[in-house]
Amino acid sequence: MHSMALAAFIFLFLGPGAKDSAAEMKVRTGFNYDWWESDLDPEDGGITGYISDFVSLIGGSDPNSSLPKATKGTQLYFPITVEGRYQDFSFSLLTAYTSTNVDLSNGKSKSLTTLLDTRVNLAYELLDRFPLDMLFGLDINLPTGQTSLEEDDLDLIMDSDLVSITQFGEGLNINPTLNLARKWREWTAGLGIGYVFRGKYDFSSRGYDPGDIINFTAEIVHDLPVDWQIRLFSNYAHYGKDKVRDRDHYQEGDLFLYGLGLSYLQDRWDGNLTMTSISRGDGKFLDEDWLTSVLAEAGKSHGDEFIVDLSMRYFLSNRTTLRSMVELLRIGASDYELSSFFLGKRQKLSLEVGAATQIYLNLDGELNVRGFLMDEDETILNEGREYRGVSIEARLSTRF
Repeated sequence: MHSMALAAFIFLFLGPGAKDSAAEMKVRTGFNYDWWESDLDPEDGGITGYISDFVSLIGGSDPNSSLPKATKGTQLYFPITVEGRYQDFSFSLLTAYTSTNVDLSNGKSKSLTTLLDTRVNLAYELLDRFPLDMLFGLDINLPTGQTSLEEDDLDLIMDSDLVSITQFGEGLNINPTLNLARKWREWTAGLGIGYVFRGKYDFSSRGYDPGDIINFTAEIVHDLPVDWQIRLFSNYAHYGKDKVRDRDHYQEGDLFLYGLGLSYLQDRWDGNLTMTSISRGDGKFLDEDWLTSVLAEAGKSHGDEFIVDLSMRYFLSNRTTLRSMVELLRIGASDYELSSFFLGKRQKLSLEVGAATQIYLNLDGELNVRGFLMDEDETILNEGREYRGVSIEARLSTRF
């Protein structure tokens, strides 16, 4: 999201290398492996079934039919990132190759191996020239991935709380951004705006034209006495109308994000506590000819979210850093709690440990392992579900 760009700009603005004009290139690669399973009942789709049910609905079939659902999933992907910087210009290029597999409640399995979309990020910064420091960005999504899945393969699109990759491809997206920052004494503040022009693409044999997105971000950081730092951040996003087959279809509700972070900084270690609240406005179905009267009502299809993240780093040496993280996620019930299409209440607890080290002069390595437990509360149409999973991430990066 655009708030990540603003946070990166503030980090660059505060960082010791912000004014380093030397040219530098960095290449990163590695792998990420996600595994999860649940106690899914064959008659209940859980959180991985609502996408295929929804597409079945707009195609005219019965959404409550006993379609086979995912009970276990794995995902392996290999990302490649190239980053470069010269004076006030910087760029990055990211793509990945992924293999995704799901086991279904009818005993069958489905898999997909594909290249993902390619992301290109361009930036130009102006520091110490005006009262406000500025970062101009242009982010481009190149449609090198796969979007046209068969309807029977939609179970491969899994939830973001289960796997890392939730979309195998989109259209040509262009996202210009502007970030502003200023530092005075112990204060640093930033503002950002971005607009995403989202291109058309074929989704499950249906021409899909997602609505554009405009977002605003803000962040303020205050250095407190005795090695403490506090920050406040927020993000607002407004979504345009989605179209399917050139007809207005759905408009996502506005997103509101608020957060508070508290850091304690020491020579050998540091810690960070972040609390984030996310709420979404009412979504609107715009083509009642395709929908039942229940789904045509305006309402929140996602409940409010609250995330608490506690992370720590220990600097074992100048070359090696150990890190750990505990995260608690809680999502409230949606306005459609009686429907099988939208997510119900859920709670997720994650624990991650990792290490990063300098292997050779220009070669760095990183290894992270994360495990999670997640419960989805019972509704009238869905029994309560329990999920568990593990993710392993390994990275190598070199500079030249």
